[in-house]
Amino acid sequence: MARVLRLMSDWSLWPFYTNLDDDQGYMMTDPETLVEIFPLPEDVVKSALDWDHKFQSILTWDDPPSTPWRLLDENGYFECGRAVCRLLREHLPPDVVIDYRADGDIRPEYY
Repeated sequence: MARVLRLMSDWSLWPFYTNLDDDQGYMMTDPETLVEIFPLPEDVVKSALDWDHKFQSILTWDDPPSTPWRLLDENGYFECGRAVCRLLREHLPPDVVIDYRADGDIRPEYY
C-alpha cells in the first residue's frame, strides 16, 4: 500500500491525514507528528495551516448553522490548497501520494 498524505479541512481538526498504519485506515495527524513522519520544512507546514485557516476562520462557533458561507471564497480556497499540494510534492519522496480533498466538496485530486 502506498504511503498517502491526505490534505482536507474539517471543522476544528488538523488538515493532515496519513495512512501509515494499514490496520487503522487514515488517521488525523497534528503538525508536529507530520514533520516526524515526513521531514517537511516549517514554511511548507505553515502554508498548509494557512490554507486550512481560510476554512476554519469563517465558522461561527457559537452558532454553526449561522456560519456566513459567502465569506469563503471557494475558488480561492480550492486553488490555494492545490498550490499547497504542489509545494508538498516538491518536498515529499515520490512514493508518497498526496490526496487533496479540500473540504470534501471536490473529487479527490492526487499529486
